Amino acid sequence: MALVAGPGSNPLEMAIAMELFGIARPELDVDWYDLVVCSAGDELEVREGLFTMRCPGTLDDIAAADTVIAPNRPDPEAGFGADTLDALRAAAARGARMVSFCTGAFTLAEAGVLDGHTVTTHWRWADRFRRRYPAVDLRPNVLFVDDGQVLTAASSSSSSARCRGRTRRRWPGCSSGPPPTWTARSPSPSSRAARR
Repeated sequence: MALVAGPGSNPLEMAIAMELFGIARPELDVDWYDLVVCSAGDELEVREGLFTMRCPGTLDDIAAADTVIAPNRPDPEAGFGADTLDALRAAAARGARMVSFCTGAFTLAEAGVLDGHTVTTHWRWADRFRRRYPAVDLRPNVLFVDDGQVLTAASSSSSSARCRGRTRRRWPGCSSGPPPTWTARSPSPSSRAARR
């Protein structure tokens, strides 16, 4: 499994993937995931320069991954470089599972791997997403969508639920209950105004 990090990536979504998939779980007695965090460069600034991180993996690790995760990026317009997009396209073409958290859907759409798929992203960016990627069937009123090869989550909290649902499917004994299937609705204008 490869977690793709880029300039400005959100630490929360990356931490969700690292906590659920990147830490050894000997107490579960199963062959757990093998997660590598990769990027195009040696170091990158994360979330408005709050800290700098070094990634142990490179874009070559995307080529070997069965699952590729594109986490949130605070500015959906700030894209990844051409090399990263090429690596994502190649992974999708060979059948890797493609996962996005929140606005990570912009990254996968920019790479062209969401065309023809049903996906979700954060409701706040839905209009912008539709304008930029009309070939993608966007459903911003749900928390996550499983469209076969493509799995998308609308927000930070739904990213966690999506990941936990994935582990439940792979190892039913690890946690009880079915994956959650909540529906999210965009706040009404009056409720948004009330919070200001």
